[in-house]
Amino acid sequence: MLIITLGITALNFATVWMFRPPGDMSIRGPLTITFIQAVVVMAVGLSISYLMTRMRRQQRSLEDANLRLSHYASTLEQLATSRERNRLAREMHDTLAHTLSGLSVQLETVKAYWDVDHDMAKTSLENALKPPGPVWKKPAGL
Repeated sequence: MLIITLGITALNFATVWMFRPPGDMSIRGPLTITFIQAVVVMAVGLSISYLMTRMRRQQRSLEDANLRLSHYASTLEQLATSRERNRLAREMHDTLAHTLSGLSVQLETVKAYWDVDHDMAKTSLENALKPPGPVWKKPAGL
């Protein structure tokens, strides 16, 4: 930054010095103009440098926030998957427990009728061995 400012200042001073009116040996005017321009160029350069540094910091902060957000989204997705698996496991467990309880009651019925009414025991056993039908049946006419 300093080298660029010195180069521009030297070039500007040489230009002002070369195009001064003939016979004018005063150096005060060109030096003042050159100094003001050097200060302006230095201020602009420092401002740009500050803004670039700030932009880099914001970029790093944004990358960190994006990484945290990606991690959060991944964790949330895993949690949702785990909840759904647990729900399905509970549903399967409850369905299986209900089916086994019903089968146990039917087999107790078969056992109770086994010596008393063999035909009724056989019918009960056949009913117990039938696969369960759908939980919901479509009403007639739909």
